[in-house]
Amino acid sequence: MAVDESRLRASLREVFARLDIDGSGAVSTREMRRMTDELGMEMSDEALAPPTSCSATPGSVPTALSVLEA
Repeated sequence: MAVDESRLRASLREVFARLDIDGSGAVSTREMRRMTDELGMEMSDEALAPPTSCSATPGSVPTALSVLEA
């Protein structure tokens, strides 16, 4: 079954918008913490922190809205 790419992108944008509470275009570790807490997921701060080899803004997960729009 083929994936409808436009529907998938729309769904991903909707989920991203729910995570990106401040509308910055990036999901901060604080926003990730809020999501995991709401879902009842126990995750360490280290697990939520972006990788040190990543070029992301400090304190944000390397997920930008532009990735969804590419």
